[in-house]
Amino acid sequence: MGSCGSNDILFICSMGHSGSTFLELLLTRDSCLEGLGEVGQTIEQLTINKKYLKSHICSCGQTGKDCEFWGPFLSRTSSEKEFYKEVTNKFNKMYSDKTLVDGSKQLVFLEKYNNYLESPKDIKVLFLVRDFRSWVVSEMNNRKRKGRKKQIYPWLAYKWLISNVQRLRYLKKNNIPFHIVSYERVVFELEEQLNAIYTFLELEENNRESYDLKSSNSHNIMGNRMRFDTKKREKISYDNHWFSDLRNLALAPILLPVYIFNSYIYKETKI
Repeated sequence: MGSCGSNDILFICSMGHSGSTFLELLLTRDSCLEGLGEVGQTIEQLTINKKYLKSHICSCGQTGKDCEFWGPFLSRTSSEKEFYKEVTNKFNKMYSDKTLVDGSKQLVFLEKYNNYLESPKDIKVLFLVRDFRSWVVSEMNNRKRKGRKKQIYPWLAYKWLISNVQRLRYLKKNNIPFHIVSYERVVFELEEQLNAIYTFLELEENNRESYDLKSSNSHNIMGNRMRFDTKKREKISYDNHWFSDLRNLALAPILLPVYIFNSYIYKETKI
């Protein structure tokens, strides 16, 4: 997977609202990597609601229907399995010297590569985890913004724990090569963490551009708003609103298992 001549897949595995779009944009500044955003979710929409994608803004700057990569698929009718084949085949033709970066996050989409493709791909995984205190506050704010049902802090904290433990166990059980990535460490220890990630990917250091996320090589039409927001892509920043939220301290006695796993992630990603 170290050379740009490979057609392997780099899969970002994480919960939603954990920074997968940010990580994809950050990594695809490298000339050997090309992002396709949330491939699984995009293919799902291709099979049930193409209109939903036509007006979406892609990270390449075009609308879905005008995107060089995804646009042609909006006029086709295929099964989910055939779309997976067509998407990977087109990627291999357009970017024969690059590695596909898929930010689909969910394990079900990771499994579909081996289930649907005739020739199994050599897949590497970045297991991305956001600090539970940051993730819970972000999830609560997101639910409020979208008018969704409220959920209490402890319930969301344990949802974070269970979901991430399930992902970790799956990767270990299936002997999938993976590297744990702490969202916070990437933001605050950028150089060191990127070096660790590129070492895992066996990529040379001289392929990287500046830290300007606008220089990313990506066709992402289903990810976070950052994918098309030029201001958010101008610099790397961190949402620290959770620093003033003291509920995690008040609830600490009943969140001990959550804190333990949170600490485990920080320990595993320390350089």
